Amino acid sequence: MPGAEAPPVILWAAGSTRISVDGSPAFSDPDAPKTLNTGVHTLRVDADGAHPFQTRFRVDAFTPALFHAQLDPGVGITVARLGSVCASCDVPVDEVRLEPEASTEPVEALLAAAAAALRTDDWRTAAAKLRGVPPRARTGPLFHRLAAGLYEAVAQPDPARAELAALDDAGSNGLRPLLPRLDALAKAERGREREVVLARWNRMTERYGRLVQRFERVVPGAVSGSAARMAELSKAFAEASRQGDAPGMEGAQLAADDALAALALQLRASRALDCVFQADVVQALVR
Repeated sequence: MPGAEAPPVILWAAGSTRISVDGSPAFSDPDAPKTLNTGVHTLRVDADGAHPFQTRFRVDAFTPALFHAQLDPGVGITVARLGSVCASCDVPVDEVRLEPEASTEPVEALLAAAAAALRTDDWRTAAAKLRGVPPRARTGPLFHRLAAGLYEAVAQPDPARAELAALDDAGSNGLRPLLPRLDALAKAERGREREVVLARWNRMTERYGRLVQRFERVVPGAVSGSAARMAELSKAFAEASRQGDAPGMEGAQLAADDALAALALQLRASRALDCVFQADVVQALVR
């Protein structure tokens, strides 16, 4: 089932911004989100007269992501993102915090410098500038967007989400309504993950059944040796399914795949020079 893990991704370009993913223009309506294959992709945001925003990000299986780009006057392009992992960021070992620190720079200059740093994944400079913003100036939408971008860049999704949740509708430029939509997609993906894992389990058991039916009498030792392991994994899969534990289901399914592969290798090794027998084993697996 290639590509079944591909999650939905909301790509929202506000105003004059333009988003491209892997070099191609991209827009993804929240009600019909684009799916991206798991792995690393390149995101670029452009706007006339502005320095581009570019980053590499990773999407994980069944994990929806959100990108919201806009052009802020005097600051440039900013991108709020949730659900993805920054693949071009030097993620720190320790937690990044934004406790206020005294600064002689004007607030406007601090925010502009933080935005410029985030456009090149320089989160350390961005953090230093944002720490200089005094508490009285941290209530505006721009600070919340930049802080969220920083937290997401350093793999701290909870504070990133909290910063974006602090935006009001008027200051979010269309971002605020996307957050509950992302939550709905996440819930749907959890259900879809269980469905995909169940389908893969069923395919695996069908293949295992064909091997047992075809070769139990021919190579009884190999088949009987795998039976106890498969029974154990079937019990684990059923229990995880009963509890709605998708990771547990997937773990049992992957272990069963390994057991099936081991059985196939044992069967083939029993008659390594018999080409017809080898073909029979393969056909039972891929049919």
